[in-house]
Amino acid sequence: MHAVERNEKRVIAALLLAGATIDTVSADGMTALRLARGWQRQNVQFMLGERHVGLDDVTIARTVVRVVPTGVRLISDPRRLRLRA
Repeated sequence: MHAVERNEKRVIAALLLAGATIDTVSADGMTALRLARGWQRQNVQFMLGERHVGLDDVTIARTVVRVVPTGVRLISDPRRLRLRA
């Protein structure tokens, strides 16, 4: 799915040759083929087995995860920490 989003045709070809499955569904309900349709990557759609392609209007729902640090812990030699402070 990442290779489809980035239009990395060589990576997609290598993954397919290695036996990657194309019908895996991500946590947000997307498949590689649905992403290819949404990003209008016609060549990738053919690579994934589509027989005909067009300019499909497919919504792409992607989940974003934001990581927010809640604290910092410095572990080092106390002398070096005082020196750098």
